[in-house]
Amino acid sequence: MIVTISLVGPSTSVRGMLRNLFLEPQAHLFVGSVNTKQLLEVVSILERSKCVGMIVAQSKKHPMGVRLKQLGLNDRRIIEYDGLQLIEKPN
Repeated sequence: MIVTISLVGPSTSVRGMLRNLFLEPQAHLFVGSVNTKQLLEVVSILERSKCVGMIVAQSKKHPMGVRLKQLGLNDRRIIEYDGLQLIEKPN
């Protein structure tokens, strides 16, 4: 499963953990391929550490092909429109 994680100001320990599993092409942006079990562990760690950001995971079971998950509160939010997940950013 291809996963993209974008975080806002993650702690050093979280960033180090993510660097072990993913590539970091840009600061606080992590991209890589993990299995479902690893993804669930990463999400659990990120939720416990109260990170702020967004996770995009490829899923062949979902009709859209990807699934979005928001971590923490920020100025963007995920909205569902006719079965399609979109990211809304206020003006």
